[in-house]
Order: sequence, then structure tokens, then C-alpha cells
Amino acid sequence: MKKIDLFTKLGQRLGSLMEEEKALVAKARIENPWFTDRWVAEAASNWSSSLSEEHVTQWLGSYALKSQKGKRVGIIMAGNLPFVGLHDLLSVIACDATAICKLSSSDSALMIWVIQTLIDLDPEMKNNLQITDYKLNQIDALIATGSDNSSRYFEYYFKDIPKLIRKNRSSVAIVDPEVTSEQLALLSHDIFSYFGLGCRNVGKVYLPEGYDVTKMIDAFEGFKDHIHHHKYANNYTYHKAILLMNLDTHLDNGFLILQQKDTEIKPPLSVLFYSFYTNKKQLVSEFANSDQIQCIVGDMEGLVPYGEAQKPSINDYADHIDTIQFVLDIATN
Repeated sequence: MKKIDLFTKLGQRLGSLMEEEKALVAKARIENPWFTDRWVAEAASNWSSSLSEEHVTQWLGSYALKSQKGKRVGIIMAGNLPFVGLHDLLSVIACDATAICKLSSSDSALMIWVIQTLIDLDPEMKNNLQITDYKLNQIDALIATGSDNSSRYFEYYFKDIPKLIRKNRSSVAIVDPEVTSEQLALLSHDIFSYFGLGCRNVGKVYLPEGYDVTKMIDAFEGFKDHIHHHKYANNYTYHKAILLMNLDTHLDNGFLILQQKDTEIKPPLSVLFYSFYTNKKQLVSEFANSDQIQCIVGDMEGLVPYGEAQKPSINDYADHIDTIQFVLDIATN
């Protein structure tokens, strides 16, 4: 089966996931309490849209694809978001390489379903898809997503092969003086979707000098139910207690803590950092080559539009590193 057809049919299966695979969704929620029905549904829907025939054709058509048949690519997947390892998996498959997948225990149910679905759609995929619980030996290249600490281990252990290793990143938003309430409501989705656990979630907001921070609070009301999720509530309660004990200045709307931080960009869960700027273009320029920023949200050409941070296109690569090109280049390394 051609890759375009295979990926498109997977997208169709993802589009009906919530109706057709209710037992799977329940299993994923038990495996990872952060994977509520709302966020599994959103992830599946976003992937279904990304894997339309038009999008997949444009994506794969932008490469001079050559077969990497026989090459074994290890993929160490994260588990912070539903289907977070899917893009790496599809990139390896697109090049006809064999994907040796080390799944996260936090997202194994969904990814096992994806792998089995691909095999069901194209039985020949059975030779190109493997799941392992052991050390990744006898691989020709590695794609790994983890923390800054785990990345050092990956760098050392796999020092003799080509590797694409992703570390911790965060995303920011730059708010204009004339920002509308509708735009702030969209921004709230960039902050709160998936409980803020993704590297594309906005963790810090840059506000124009003199902006009234409290204007954001009303726009965030759409996510007040987060406080009813026990794991999120535990984080909120803990960080609120620390701030109160230390007498640190902060704002609190009952489910989110807003704290001014001029240099830090990565807040703990349930906290949003903010600071003020005077020159927007200069700020964007400073972020352009940062290895800490995944994406910048804002109303400006070249930035991610409000509300779109967690809806990347299929050719929008994590850490801005082209995964398909990485796999295609294995033979030359």
C-alpha cells in the first residue's frame, strides 16, 4: 500500500476513534489519568485532520524519498500527550525504514493501537514495525524524546550512531496592546490544552508595558474545570502553598497562579509566568534561535496564531529538526 493511502486511512480511523474504540479510550485513561476523554478526542481529531489526503500528499511530496529499507531506527517515545510519538513513527515509515519502538508506559495503549492499525491496513508493515521493552541494540539511528537529564544518557549510550535527541522546551506568547477578548480566549487554549503538559503549551506570556494582567483572567474561565482533575488540583494546591509560605507576590483565579518572572520561561504545572516588554520585534528576534523555545504564539507574521499552538501542521517538526530528512540521511553518516 502506498504511504499516502496508508496514512490517510489511519487518519480516518483516528477520526472515528471516540465512537469506535471506547474501550481503548478508557484503557488509555486508566493508564494515564491526564488522558481524559476531552484531550484524547482532541488529539485524535487533530491527527485525523493532519492526515487528510491533501496534507499527506503535500508533506511527502516535498521530499525526494528514497527507500531506507533495511535501516533500523530506534524511537524512544514520550508519553506526556496522547499519540505524541506518532509523528516520529510516520516519518520513519515514510522512508521504508524499520521502526523499533520503545513506548512510554504513559502512552502505550494508544500507540499499540496505532501500530496494530497500520499492520491491519497493510500487513507488510509487520516487517517494519517492532515494539521492544529492552535496550535498543542493533539500530542504525535513534530518535529520542525526553528530559534534559535523559538526553545526556542518550548522547553517551548511543554516541556511535546518528541520533536526533529532543530536550525540554517550552512555548511563549507575545500579547499586543490591542489584543481582543476573543484572542485571549484562544490563547487560553494554548495555555491549558492537555493541562499544559506539552512543549507547545504556552508557559509564559509577554505583555505590553503597563498592560493590566487581570484582563486575562476572565478569558481563562473556559478552563476552570481543570481544578476538578485531581492531579492538576494537587499541583495547584502545592504551588499555591509554596508561594503563600514564601510571601511571594502572585495572582490567583482559583485554578491558575499567575506570577511575574522576568527571566524564567518554564513554569511548574498550574502556574503561568508573565513579564512585560517594550519592543515586540526585538523580543521575537531574541527568541528566533533559542534552543529553549518550541513555538511563539502571537498576532504577527511568522508566529503561531492564537489558539493554534497545539495544532501543528504535519510538516511542522519538533525542535525544528526535519525528522524525515534525518532518516533519509542515515546512509550517508
